[in-house]
Amino acid sequence: YTCENRPMDIDLFTFRPEEGDGYFTLVGTPPIETADTSLSQNIIFLLGNSTTMIGNKLNQSKAAIHLALMHLSEKDSFNIFIVNANLDTWSNSIVPATPVNIQEAQAFVDEVEVASGNRIDNGILHALLDLRDSSVISSIVVFCDGRSPLDPFEIEKLNTAKTGIFFIALGDDVDRVRLDATAALNYGFVEYISREHILSTKMLEVFQRIKTPILKELDIGFDDPVVHSLYPEKFPAVYSGSDFVVSGRYQLSGLATILLN
Repeated sequence: YTCENRPMDIDLFTFRPEEGDGYFTLVGTPPIETADTSLSQNIIFLLGNSTTMIGNKLNQSKAAIHLALMHLSEKDSFNIFIVNANLDTWSNSIVPATPVNIQEAQAFVDEVEVASGNRIDNGILHALLDLRDSSVISSIVVFCDGRSPLDPFEIEKLNTAKTGIFFIALGDDVDRVRLDATAALNYGFVEYISREHILSTKMLEVFQRIKTPILKELDIGFDDPVVHSLYPEKFPAVYSGSDFVVSGRYQLSGLATILLN
């Protein structure tokens, strides 16, 4: 294959079985950008503090949010939501990631204790109301154990600004189907954290993937009309130095053009 107007490294892998449609995987690696050249973004950190999060889950989540706040760029904006049966917000709206705001937000997180209820779905819906500017890359980073009545399709319908929803799912008994569906329909992914993992380390890996956005909306087109079964169906923003992967199937062998916009 060849690449024209190449803004990033591209690898294409194909396989055609003896019978049936072929398979392909496209891997793109954007260039490493500095904070000065990356796009600004709005981030809401959403922390579930239900009684099922008591102990190490909550303590590690708080430490991870501390760490993430320290890695925000000054041109980013953020807020923090605490969710149980009710919703508590650090600020009435998203605010710039200034050193003073970050310090005050960290102090707010330090005071969080467990409470009853687990309505992560309400927290996400309220966060989407604060992230309605479609011209800016927006993200919701959710810390939870996955025990909430999330409706992936309702969230998708209300996510008009194409906000990326990323879950940090804690423990070994999370509702994987519900979390995976919500993330896939809303431009995000899920990072599962088992008991043996150190959450702050895994959180840093996740945040390194999403902290420097360079392209808000990625559109992939094919001149072959019988390309099908694309995954993911919705593509998150493209982030500096982080691979994006698109897989699918094709019916006809031969030359084809793949257009990335």
